[in-house]
Amino acid sequence: MIASFRLCAILITLSLGLAACSNESAHAIYIKGWTMGTHYHITAVDPEQKLDATVLKTLVEAQLSASNATFSTYIEDSELSLLNQAPVGQPIPVSEPLFEVITLAQMLAENSDGAFDITIGPVVNLWGFGPEPQRDAAPSEHAIADILQTVGYWHIVLDPNRRTVLKRTPVSLDLSAIAKGYAVDQLV
Repeated sequence: MIASFRLCAILITLSLGLAACSNESAHAIYIKGWTMGTHYHITAVDPEQKLDATVLKTLVEAQLSASNATFSTYIEDSELSLLNQAPVGQPIPVSEPLFEVITLAQMLAENSDGAFDITIGPVVNLWGFGPEPQRDAAPSEHAIADILQTVGYWHIVLDPNRRTVLKRTPVSLDLSAIAKGYAVDQLV
């Protein structure tokens, strides 16, 4: 309760502070686009009017494109797709961003007793929400039980010294629940 009150107080203070900072000479740049299966809208306030909207949009799109090339399950040659296709039992070197996101996801999985689990990819696909073709009907209980045998965050072994990911079983990672937030953090 106290934490909620503090959060509300901080948000109200930030809102009032931002409102107090606004003035008639403030200049806003609006950028919008499509990435990672969704729309984005960015408003950049530029009180000194030093930002170039075209340059800023180019930088934003480049960062989002790099994130998509790393984390997408829809791009066949994204870094994540290649990791998903990699052989079981072999340590696979990955980029720093991919390793960081998988590490964060694994921490969330452990702290949530598996409620958050990035090995959910096959289940997402089974229900028709992933990159595989859409389904006309719900999967059978038997199909669900079978596919759940391939899910489990404990099937992933991370080596921070070598920045590698090892799959103990043929898991398929889906970072959709965390990668978009990470991409936003990188933009900020």
